[in-house]
Amino acid sequence: MLGMMGDAVDNIPGIPGVGEKTAAKFLAEYGSLENTLANADKIKGAMGEKVKKGKEMAILSKKLATIITNVPVEFHEEDFRLKEWNKEKLKEVFAELEFRTLGKRLLGEEFSVASSSKGVVEKEMAQGVQTDLFGNIIEPEIKKTEPVLQDTESDGAGLVVDKNINNTPHKYEAVEGDAAIKN
Repeated sequence: MLGMMGDAVDNIPGIPGVGEKTAAKFLAEYGSLENTLANADKIKGAMGEKVKKGKEMAILSKKLATIITNVPVEFHEEDFRLKEWNKEKLKEVFAELEFRTLGKRLLGEEFSVASSSKGVVEKEMAQGVQTDLFGNIIEPEIKKTEPVLQDTESDGAGLVVDKNINNTPHKYEAVEGDAAIKN
């Protein structure tokens, strides 16, 4: 199928002008890509010409789309069996990388980055406190709620006001009937 119709996502060209429906029709009629190419003379019209011209591309496309399963692979089950962990080495690596949660999950509650690492200081911090990359607490910015006015004469920037429904005058009017709508 992919040898005839191609697949743009996987860069498989296929036969130009042959789509999914045509490829399915050819496979139903001839059984395989090779039989379709062998019977290209029997296909009438422009599609027959497309199949004849795209023979090499179709063979290449089938080769690209075929998953090779007879690859020599040695598999020894014992090589993949889990063995005893070197917990001291894991503690050292987790402490260096500051993997606190993973360390506690795998090595138990007695794991602590501060006790295992060289020079790392563990800070006690309340839950939900935001910190920067280095563990420093980030203080939230306080936003102004009052409108900000700028002088139009001094910098020419114009009047800038934070507007909302509470500080902006407004008037609502119901528009009813054709005459009111036209007005």
